[in-house]
Amino acid sequence: MTTKNLDQIAEIFTGARTSRYIKENNPLKPVIKNKFSKDKIHLEFSNEPISNKLDEKFYSRKGDIVISLSAPNNVSLIDKDDYIIPMQFAVIRLHDGYDPNFITAALKSSYFSNEISRRLEGTSLKIIKIEYLKEMELNIPDYEKQKSIGEYFNLMNQRNMLLERKIELNKEFENKVMADILKSR
Repeated sequence: MTTKNLDQIAEIFTGARTSRYIKENNPLKPVIKNKFSKDKIHLEFSNEPISNKLDEKFYSRKGDIVISLSAPNNVSLIDKDDYIIPMQFAVIRLHDGYDPNFITAALKSSYFSNEISRRLEGTSLKIIKIEYLKEMELNIPDYEKQKSIGEYFNLMNQRNMLLERKIELNKEFENKVMADILKSR
């Protein structure tokens, strides 16, 4: 295992200031919202009229990792190309030889969360600076081990999402049954 700074394994930058590129007559393009969906893993998107002059680097690539720059600094692995990443996010675009699932799991860990918390700046709106992300150190195993660990954590995340969904459906069912019982009187 080797210890590397995050900027040694990835290109790291902030997203685009999309407000500069929005005009009514532009084609609608998907833009990542600064909000995570209920499952806290997937990002939500909105369609915005964005100019074609936006630099290509601000369009997502499958395997990009984004981190919300403001607390709670949620981390998400992008699974689609061509979504526009706004400036509220840091983009971590991995170099070859690094598994996105492994690095995402590492960035979601309590270790990383604690490191980020110590470096947040601001009084009411706590934000993380890109420079701090670049300096973050990670212990990184060889690529094959990364892949197996990343796959394991990816499966665990999927399992947890399914369990949370099962709980939601059970609560909905309980409410429906009780509503039906109360209506029948």
